[in-house]
Amino acid sequence: MNAPAPFTRAAFDADIAALLHLAPAELAGQDDPLDAGLDSVRLMMLVENWRRRGIEVGFVELVERRSFAAWWSLIAARL
Repeated sequence: MNAPAPFTRAAFDADIAALLHLAPAELAGQDDPLDAGLDSVRLMMLVENWRRRGIEVGFVELVERRSFAAWWSLIAARL
């Protein structure tokens, strides 16, 4: 069995963009999750998707951070 692909910033961006029905390039320049259109339901979907992939991150942890850069820093530190 093959090991899962490593979780990268590109995969992180692609997951967020997919929930917003955007191409990852369309997410460029947006750093505030709320301004980008993420609501609490979509955020929970991200958290659950990432947890299934072995990334331990919580809903509240992300809500407390108001930028995608801060989310990525949190996740990257745990990879």
